Parts: sequence; structure tokens; C-alpha cells
Amino acid sequence: MLNGVFALDLVPKKAAGTAAGFTGLFGYVGGSVSANALFGYAVDRGGWDAGFSIIAGACVVAIILTALTVRAEAASRA
Repeated sequence: MLNGVFALDLVPKKAAGTAAGFTGLFGYVGGSVSANALFGYAVDRGGWDAGFSIIAGACVVAIILTALTVRAEAASRA
């Protein structure tokens, strides 16, 4: 949910609309594809345990990528 806010924080004011648009576009397209195709396939093949493992893995990847971005942003401001 905070991806849009995070993207707007990283770009200049002139590019705020573009950043919000790209965040929404890739969020909806990526979410639709992964929810319908990838997640459904994993649940069909491995059951709900595989589905919840995918969700947990995605959360870990999101935390790592956010931490790397915050670190890079802090380094660029220093």
C-alpha cells in the first residue's frame, strides 16, 4: 500500500504524476498476472502451504528491496 507514497518520495516534484502512474500500472498488471497465473498454479500444484510460502517470500523480498532503497536514498542525501 505504501509503494505509491514511497515512489513519490523518491522522485522530483515534476515527475510525481509519472511516478504515481507507473507505480499503479505495474502494481495492477503485476498483481493481476501473479494472482491469476502464478499464484493459482502454485496453489494447484502444492496446496495452500505453497501459496502462503510464496506470500511470505514476497514479503521478505519486499523488505530487502525497501531496505536497499532506503539505504541508497540516505547515502545520496549525505
